[in-house]
Amino acid sequence: INRKLFGETQPVIIATSKWIESEAKRSLLGKQCRIEMIYDWIDMDTFYPRINNRIREKYSITTSKIILSVSTMWNKEKGLQEVFSLAESLSNCTIIMVGHQPSDMQYPPNVITIEFTDSKEELAELYSAADVFFNPSKQETFGLVSGEALSCGTPLVVYNTTACPEFVTEYTGIIMEKDEDIVAAVSAAFELSDKYGREFIRSKCVEFAKLNFDMERNIEKYLSLFRNS
Repeated sequence: INRKLFGETQPVIIATSKWIESEAKRSLLGKQCRIEMIYDWIDMDTFYPRINNRIREKYSITTSKIILSVSTMWNKEKGLQEVFSLAESLSNCTIIMVGHQPSDMQYPPNVITIEFTDSKEELAELYSAADVFFNPSKQETFGLVSGEALSCGTPLVVYNTTACPEFVTEYTGIIMEKDEDIVAAVSAAFELSDKYGREFIRSKCVEFAKLNFDMERNIEKYLSLFRNS
């Protein structure tokens, strides 16, 4: 940090997750800067539970359970094989994959692929229709799609790496280790709704999202830092 640029003012760095905050405090920046954590915000005027949505009818889904995964680009690094393993092991479920797909792939019959969409309305309907949102990413500085899924009332299954597990509570999903059985983890997420009721789990997911990703609340946190710096 160039002190000539800042004078006596201590620079403030905003971390968008607790994991980033921890890493920054352990680095050289933590000795020279003030580190604050403020989550990114979610557009909750768009991402909210769509109870009566058209996804099942649109894609002719007849299975009782839907698992959704969203990625800008699907490949091995983004968890393509993990999603395939789910589809093969949970043939009684429908897997929806949103994102650019490899052109030479053959998909199991219970997989629906949707090209990446910029339509927030369509994404909100997809999140809302899913019983579980599976995020196979192992590198997240925040986890936008996980936050959007929670805002739509859908519990998560995430890996216990980087910022991925920060959005999971007793009621909002399941955290799994890298070598854990993903089928068992997704089944455990289904059991949350079976145990507590889908409406209860939905309400807990939305509650968590509002507490952590509300735009006005988080913007006010930024403004408070500016006022007090």
